[in-house]
Amino acid sequence: MTRALPAPFAIRGARLDELPGLQRIEREAGALFVAFGVTGEGDVLSIAAMVEAHAAALLWVVADGNDAPVAFAACWAHPDALHLREIDVDPLHMRRGFGRALVDHARRVASARGLSQVTLTTFLHVPWNAPLYRRYGFAVLDDATLPAWLAAIRLAETPTVGDAGLPRVAMSIASLP
Repeated sequence: MTRALPAPFAIRGARLDELPGLQRIEREAGALFVAFGVTGEGDVLSIAAMVEAHAAALLWVVADGNDAPVAFAACWAHPDALHLREIDVDPLHMRRGFGRALVDHARRVASARGLSQVTLTTFLHVPWNAPLYRRYGFAVLDDATLPAWLAAIRLAETPTVGDAGLPRVAMSIASLP
């Protein structure tokens, strides 16, 4: 079930001049992982990766009443799925449904592009990661059956988070009609 954002918040495409601010949101949201021993979460998407998502119309923000971003999502399109590469909410704006709204937006975009699912990778035991996505309807995928592109993403993430001892999983959910 999709939910409407509370007024005056709205989802829109990100603007190129907002990319440094999106990195700030990601950095501040990533600081919350330190309590779980994750040191690599201070790393943020590069401007180049954000520009690539922007060029593909796959970089969106939740903007407040002043049109300032308070959350964002960046995706990559693959032949069989839209991959949610990054989703972050400014800690001052968490627990208002902005992450859920961005996930639902990604599901609608996937459907519009003829893709049957949205995928992501996340920490299995961090409360606002896999447990939250399960409540949204995502299911954990078996590593042995991942498509090659998603297996490569999982493999690339392993060294980044290995020192934390927290397992990561790939998950998917059907796109929305």
